[in-house]
Order: sequence, then C-alpha cells, then structure tokens
Amino acid sequence: MKAIHLKLILLVSIALVAGCGTSEILPEKVRAVAQASAPLDVQSSSTPASRKYQESLSCKLMEQPLTNSYELEKVSALTGFAVGPGSAVHANDLSKPILRPFSSDGCSSSPDGVPLTENSSVWVDCCIRHDTAYWMGGSKEDKKKADEELKSCITGKGYPNIAKVYKSFVREFGGPNSTQTYRWSYGWNYKRNFSVLSEEENEQIKRLYGVDKNQFPDFMMGQSFSLQRVCDTFDPIFFGSKKEEIETYHFLNARLKKQDVITWARLKNFNQISYSYEIKLQSCEEPVVVTLFEEKGKVPDLKSSCDL
Repeated sequence: MKAIHLKLILLVSIALVAGCGTSEILPEKVRAVAQASAPLDVQSSSTPASRKYQESLSCKLMEQPLTNSYELEKVSALTGFAVGPGSAVHANDLSKPILRPFSSDGCSSSPDGVPLTENSSVWVDCCIRHDTAYWMGGSKEDKKKADEELKSCITGKGYPNIAKVYKSFVREFGGPNSTQTYRWSYGWNYKRNFSVLSEEENEQIKRLYGVDKNQFPDFMMGQSFSLQRVCDTFDPIFFGSKKEEIETYHFLNARLKKQDVITWARLKNFNQISYSYEIKLQSCEEPVVVTLFEEKGKVPDLKSSCDL
C-alpha cells in the first residue's frame, strides 16, 4: 500500500510542477469562487461544515514495538460498528451484511490539496464526497460516475492535472476486490461486489441517517464530522470477527439505552477466566470496559463513567 501512495504523491508533485504558470495555480478569480462555495448544507448553516482529522489512537499504537502476540490484539474488528437498541433489532448478527456508519479518511494517504500552502486542503471535500459513494457501493456505473465526479470536482477547484491523476488511481485501485481500505463498498462488513443497492441495503442507510442512497451524499456534505487517518481506518474484511467480539457486540446491543458508534475498540486483557475490551463510544468521552466471563451464566460487566 505504501508503494502505491508514494507513487501517487510523486505523480501529484509532477502534476503540480507541470501546472505552474497555468490554471493549476489558482487564479484570483477562481480562488474567490472556490472560497465563496461552501459545501451543501441541508441545515442551511451560514458557515461551512467543520471537518478535521481526529486524534489518533491506532497510529500511535502502530508506532510502538511489537513485544508479544498480545500487542497484535490492540485493534479490534468491532471498530466502526453502530451498537444499541436499533442494532439489536436490525443488525444483530455480525455474520450478516451490515453497513457501518460513514467514515472518511479525506484523500487517503494522498494530498488533500497543495502541500505547505494555504491551499493544503483545497480539494479534500471532493475526496469526501467521493467517499460517500464508495462507502455505500453500488453498480459499476455508479463507480464510474463517482470517479468522474471526483475528477470534475478537483478540476473545478483549478487543478485539472491533479484531477486526472486521482481519477486514474481510484479507477485502478479502488475496486471492490481491492486490498486497500478505500475499496468500493468499504462501509460494508464484507466484500460487496458490483451490484445495484437493494431495497434492504437502502433501508440500512435510512436507519443510520434518515435519508436514502440518493440523498445521502448531499446530506453528509452538510454535516460536521471527524476525518480519520489511514492508520485509523478499519475494514472488517481484513480482520474477521472472533467469538469474543461477537459476544461483546451482542452484549452492547442489549445493554445500551440508545444508539451509539464504536469509535475504536481493542482487547484490554484476557485469561482463562475472562476477557475485557476497552471500547471508545462516540457519546462518551472516556472509554468503557466490557468484561465477559468464560463461566457459563456469569453476568457480563460494563464499567463506564457515562450514563449508557
């Protein structure tokens, strides 16, 4: 993956140099139009939606040396799933197709704009909108349309050479069978191939956000949310769910009073008697700890500073 990203960054640099003195450097008129154009906001906010990269957990963990097999368990496949009463009814089996809440890593490991300038995130919204399509997936035609819209969006910011580079990379490496975290249909907990979204799949989008697949991109672009870095982006198809994770998922669905989202989760401790997961829920500032016991019939324990 790193080789792919380094190649893309190199091509972006070449495209920027090749564009110097032309439309690749934003003219004042284009700059004024770009600055005046805020993302679509269904709430009709007077200010653009705020989107910043969140504080990293796993990026820091990945920098730590691996001392034993336990270190490999620090990031759990539970990361990113919705949990609570709604999930208990509609998504109570991790082996079934489940759409996780939307997440975006901006332009992945590629520049969000012109590095080290005031335009360092000038086309990141183009990547985020592109992610809204890749998150839900769909047919080959849907992917072609999304890739073309990415190119058009970046071109509209005044960077046509960059637009061509980005489109060529997502076309080549962003298919449903890709080993990258930004694969087509990455929101699903399995490798979903090209096909039109079914009514049941569309219902999962509605349950999460109250809008259907056609309304979702505009809706999401009007929201404020945290962006993830690539090392904080998790894809269930690369992990698989352990028995303990499935039991923890079921326990949270039964225990929580309202819907929530697992921002991250990791195995905290395990032995012959019990195992504990440290879980950061979106609604709670401090992580909660769920302990389940091997002894049959023993009630699981949840420690939290929040009213869950």
